[in-house]
Amino acid sequence: MKDNLLEEKVKNVLVVGVGGQGVLRLSDIISTAALLQGYQVKKSEVHGMAQRGGSVNSHIRYGKVVAGPLIPKGEADLIIALEPLEGYRYLEYLSPDGVIVLDQDRILPPAVYLGEMRYPNVEEALKEVLGDRALIIPATKIAVSDVGNYRTQNVVMLGASLKYLDLELDNVKKAISLVFSGKEKVIKQNFLALELGMRYLEKLRV
Repeated sequence: MKDNLLEEKVKNVLVVGVGGQGVLRLSDIISTAALLQGYQVKKSEVHGMAQRGGSVNSHIRYGKVVAGPLIPKGEADLIIALEPLEGYRYLEYLSPDGVIVLDQDRILPPAVYLGEMRYPNVEEALKEVLGDRALIIPATKIAVSDVGNYRTQNVVMLGASLKYLDLELDNVKKAISLVFSGKEKVIKQNFLALELGMRYLEKLRV
């Protein structure tokens, strides 16, 4: 294995979004990749009203030894937010040097439709607080226009987050193949989504 950055420290990753975005599938891929890399992994999921567009989150912790599945507030190394407002909602979990990777595509909550609230400018607020530790990715747009499957949005986000996960690319691709076992077309689409997410981050960081 290449430089093992997690011999002592546990990696804390929080994945958040709303029902139907693939939060739990993404957490399965990350967890499987970490297991393939030889780490101990613990995961906790809150489904909420997952089938109705409600809030969904998954805590993933991996390393040499992991004590428990829940990430304490202020200790997440990485937040992957598949929906902007959900990312902002869980900002208190981010560590002082942590990074949030955020899809810019909004899913409006019922209160916005009913005129009870306005959708805040999450991107601007995060940039003001976090600076370059907030990475805004057009993941849904990439999934729709470049992959041809909006359901790959979560794996576009995975590609954009990969450098912060301390996971080897080969293990991530093996994990995708395992999670989508028997669905060759879906696997191929997700490999493309992963690559496009990685490319976008490289472009963003130039």
